[in-house]
Amino acid sequence: GYGRGYTGREGLAAVERRSGRPLRLREAPRRPGDPAELVAATGRLRQLFGWRPRYDDLDAIVATALAWEERLPGIARASTPAADLIEP
Repeated sequence: GYGRGYTGREGLAAVERRSGRPLRLREAPRRPGDPAELVAATGRLRQLFGWRPRYDDLDAIVATALAWEERLPGIARASTPAADLIEP
């Protein structure tokens, strides 16, 4: 984290942009207990260890996540791989 949060819609739009394929989405209300906002506070990591995020752009983060998913061996994939959520 670098102090900026994104909405779920922004994240999904980035997945569509980077994959070049539309997602099959179904909107639903927030579930009880779901926070309205989550933003990583990394100040202590930065202070103690000099840590800095490698990527500070949502599209770059999504691109690396999609590339990682593609490199996983079949046995390690999630029960619903990301590719199954993308329309052909």
